[in-house]
Amino acid sequence: MRFEIKQLQEETGITIIYVTHDQDIALVISDRIAVMDNSGRIRQVDQPENLYTDPVDSYVYRFLGLSNFIPCEKSDGKVYVKNDAESIPFPYPPPAGLKSKVVYSAFRPADVKLSEDGELKGRVTRVIFLGDIYEYRVQLGPCEIRVQQDSFTARQEGIFKEGDICALNIRNLRYYDDVEGVSF
Repeated sequence: MRFEIKQLQEETGITIIYVTHDQDIALVISDRIAVMDNSGRIRQVDQPENLYTDPVDSYVYRFLGLSNFIPCEKSDGKVYVKNDAESIPFPYPPPAGLKSKVVYSAFRPADVKLSEDGELKGRVTRVIFLGDIYEYRVQLGPCEIRVQQDSFTARQEGIFKEGDICALNIRNLRYYDDVEGVSF
């Protein structure tokens, strides 16, 4: 029905208000989306692509799509994965505007490239073949993160196995001062 609703709107030019919890449908049929939290407060109104790529806060980021959040600590202009056992340098500096000592790095599973070389190392704890993608679970300090690679790329660059040490190269990383609704 999502294509029929979009086509009906385009043909008639009428405004359609569609209420859904299905983010995929909302992204497909909408030219503007309002994200509301559990208390009914509107968190952001924007075009679908802007909501996904430039969410105003951690709630919107987590609400639209799979996400990873890693608690980090800032110290002397550097960032470290928050971990009681050891200090793990996180090679992605936060923007100057973050005031808190504890910050949260956020990124999508598809925004991580696994390789053998890189500064940030983790251990593969699970490999899941899903046909067109491989999903990895990677332990980084106290956090288990999700990584998704398309199957073609994974076969070309090498498929990691459970127990392998790998480097995580992250793009499109965001930082937040606080995180709502995420447990660590």
